[in-house]
Amino acid sequence: DGDRLPGRRGESSGSDSGPATSVEQVPVVQPPSRADELFTITGDTETWPGGPKARVHANIKALRLSSEIQKAGRPATEDEKRELVKYTSFASAREIFKDREPSWSDLRKQVTAIIGHDAFRDLDQSQLNAMFTGPNMVNAMYGILHAMGFRGGQILEPATGIGHFFGAMPAEVRKRSRMTGIELDRNSFGIAKLLYPPIDLRNEGFEHSLLPKDFFDLVISNVPFGNYPVFDERYGRHITHSIHNYFIVRMLDLAKPGGVVAVITSAHTMDNADYAVRKEFHKRGDLLFGLRLNTESLPGTKVTADVLFFRKRRAGETAGGHAFIETNTVKLRDKKNHQDVDSHINEYFDKHPELVLGKHVAGNNYSATEGTSVVWSEGDPTLLDALVHVPADVLTKGAQPETPADLPLPKGGGLHPAEDGLPVGAY
Repeated sequence: DGDRLPGRRGESSGSDSGPATSVEQVPVVQPPSRADELFTITGDTETWPGGPKARVHANIKALRLSSEIQKAGRPATEDEKRELVKYTSFASAREIFKDREPSWSDLRKQVTAIIGHDAFRDLDQSQLNAMFTGPNMVNAMYGILHAMGFRGGQILEPATGIGHFFGAMPAEVRKRSRMTGIELDRNSFGIAKLLYPPIDLRNEGFEHSLLPKDFFDLVISNVPFGNYPVFDERYGRHITHSIHNYFIVRMLDLAKPGGVVAVITSAHTMDNADYAVRKEFHKRGDLLFGLRLNTESLPGTKVTADVLFFRKRRAGETAGGHAFIETNTVKLRDKKNHQDVDSHINEYFDKHPELVLGKHVAGNNYSATEGTSVVWSEGDPTLLDALVHVPADVLTKGAQPETPADLPLPKGGGLHPAEDGLPVGAY
């Protein structure tokens, strides 16, 4: 859920056995997050203007407005916040970064005039990880957490973007929580700070954030997707060589024993035949529930992603939850040659097709024959179908993950009608 890049790219010099030193025991000192001062995303809030150029125009307006408000040193009004929240980054309108697209030249000039040439180049490089999580998906994740028994506490969002995980947070959770957000991109951070001024927001890379280990009741994020490394010498190379896997391991380290990590990550995290990093997840916590999204679920991405819910294990506690370390080899039809090929699917999703929002096919955005994707068609499970399988009160009563919840969505939450411009199946 944010404009996300590592602070520095490069392999870790740490050992392969896990953290070289304990994560910093630095207390988070802040007053309770004042819920009445936080912008609230509702079903009437526009967060995804239709069409790439419409989104760029909305981005330009939001960037210009953010700059003006910050220079004036004043808070944003409610009307201004409704314009700021339309900022979507430029990942779904990458034509703006291509000089050979003359029809976009005026828009390029406008953006450059606001943020400067250097910042525009940085913005181009950051777009790999600049997709924000739609409010419907955020609502669904909080609905799942509610069904599991989560009601509030210390909450961390380590890839904040402009803060949709704060804006769409249920009111009852806001009132009982203190929130911390990390965001590297300065444009997204500036807008988030105007939308959610009471929250402890930090403009820095996650690997550089001084945060207390075993502290947060909930760590929730749409982590950066990418097969590139992040530098953090506390962790071994098998953890740091892929930024999305690094985020999940560190999120588990920062969660308190008994706390929850809720994360959207690339399906490659679970399907990679090399299970070393999943063993690191399992050392720290139990998989309570997961959803596999289809290629239309996250607007503007065309990637297959997983929504995973882990519970941090307490000291001496026996491992539980679902099996997820291994992958199964299955035959899938590839997109290019229309032939059946061997593909790897995580054992959890292979066992639970009802939690896959579509059907697996071989191939992905980068290769027509390698990896896997999930494609939705009429009759396949939808998000609402999958939510009936959420385990009830597993966080509060020690229920087994197989126990379904009767009411998967919180009171006042739920899914809103899709905004114009979103494909079928998008959330």
